[in-house]
Amino acid sequence: MKITMARIGNPWMSDDYEVDERLAQDIADEVAAACEGYDYSNSYNYNKHVEPVLQKHLSKITDRNDQRALVRAVEMKLNKMSDYHDFHQGANAARKCVQTFSAYQNPDFVAAKRYHARHG
Repeated sequence: MKITMARIGNPWMSDDYEVDERLAQDIADEVAAACEGYDYSNSYNYNKHVEPVLQKHLSKITDRNDQRALVRAVEMKLNKMSDYHDFHQGANAARKCVQTFSAYQNPDFVAAKRYHARHG
């Protein structure tokens, strides 16, 4: 599965990464199952179920760009699995957490968030 990712530090440039589609689907299934059956009122509460699964798989990959590409592939799989009308459906709850996790993997996002917190 080919994933195109913007370069860190230069969002006008991008690189293509090859991601194992079966691995991305397996991780998406695992995070969706981890979120199933809970009735939290806020999506960030599902992070405690999603992040350990992602960390388990990402710890096996040393390259940060390959990690970002895999998380993006998982997000794409979850987008297809999600029932957007059911906030508590496992895939939909996991999708929101994976999107946030993906954003925080980008140092440019973190720097922008820090700047906004300091300067408004």
